[in-house]
Amino acid sequence: MQFGLQAYFKKIHYTGIENVPLDKPVILAANHTNALIDPVLVGGFFPTETHFITRGDVFNKYTEWLFDQLNMYPIYRARDGYHLMPKNEATFAKAFEILQAKGKIIIFAEGDCESHKQLRALRKGTARMAFQALEEFDTEVYIVPVGVNYTYPTQFRSEAMIHFSPAYSVKEFVEVRQQNKARGIKAFNKKLHTEMRANIIHLNDLENEELLEEVLPIIRSAEPEVQFPTLDTSPSNRLTAEQQAADYINQLAESPESEALNQFKARVLQLTQTLKKHNLHPSAIPTATAKPFQPFVTLLLLLFSPLYLLGVLLNGWSVLLAHSIAKRKVKQKIFISTFKWAVMTFVYAPIWIISTIILVITLKWWGLFFAGFLVLSAFGALAFADLAQQQIRRARFAWFQRQHPAIAKDIITNAKDINNNVKAGA
Repeated sequence: MQFGLQAYFKKIHYTGIENVPLDKPVILAANHTNALIDPVLVGGFFPTETHFITRGDVFNKYTEWLFDQLNMYPIYRARDGYHLMPKNEATFAKAFEILQAKGKIIIFAEGDCESHKQLRALRKGTARMAFQALEEFDTEVYIVPVGVNYTYPTQFRSEAMIHFSPAYSVKEFVEVRQQNKARGIKAFNKKLHTEMRANIIHLNDLENEELLEEVLPIIRSAEPEVQFPTLDTSPSNRLTAEQQAADYINQLAESPESEALNQFKARVLQLTQTLKKHNLHPSAIPTATAKPFQPFVTLLLLLFSPLYLLGVLLNGWSVLLAHSIAKRKVKQKIFISTFKWAVMTFVYAPIWIISTIILVITLKWWGLFFAGFLVLSAFGALAFADLAQQQIRRARFAWFQRQHPAIAKDIITNAKDINNNVKAGA
């Protein structure tokens, strides 16, 4: 699954894991925007085994076997049917057993899944589980707020940003809880919401989400793009920069200057329309940190293109199959990446295993070599495609800059101004 995730995503920023007390019972409380991809990303690279509390309506005879392998346990709500509610007792019993053994449980504290850049109100389930573990089982649970973010949640080869905040104990709320149980849950959720909000690209008003999605590619153009490693555990400049963009829009929306937001929208719209008119991509805009078009890199890409084509011929079928199934079968946005990733991982992996066995039996050590080459060619083709796409975009902008220097200068200036405004304002 780790291989599958690192193939599906161009970059996974997995930060703050040092904030998790691995020797204590922990509830990892995360936001939920991208169906099964969220728990697989959070738990897939975690240093110890994790368990998941999952909405019960996604459990059926086709998915139950997979969810069981992923340590996912169902919670049924009234809208799922009152006849299913008694099944929750087994899930809670399992959860308290895990916590007593100093295990790690991931809960999506919003209660359901929506693909928006906004942290919604938290349900009471996380607080109730933590308090019940302390009061009935004398188990001091530690809460770790987790932020799950994506550049483009439905797109293949986008980026994911997972961040873990410092842990705190449920005992912080015992005094308030003893005075009034409802106030105890409210105090718990208030702190959890604040801590989760600090990890998330959050808009106060979703009416500004379209504007944010136009601003973010401009912001990304100012961030240096480092391809490797795919799994990056160093502090995430990507997350910080995108949070700054959302915070800046929030500030403008709440500004006493009524036209501040409209003026910013007009500037962004002017830049994005110019880029679209001339078929230019924001990531190709030259900045102080972004690299310009590199002819030498392009030459190397041309030299290695036969290997890329071989990698596509050997492995490209899995990507085409995943996109085809998702396009025909998946209607809800939140499940698109889940289906694509699942097809690529759970179809490709068994075929590779069977191929490896056949190759090793027939060709001995050469068979093992070819099996290894198959995987390397897949990752090589993905890296090649990402780099080639970026070089093509930069080449197009460099050519445009030579043909239309005045317009190109305006694009660069406007992008720089937008970036500076965001950073200064946030």
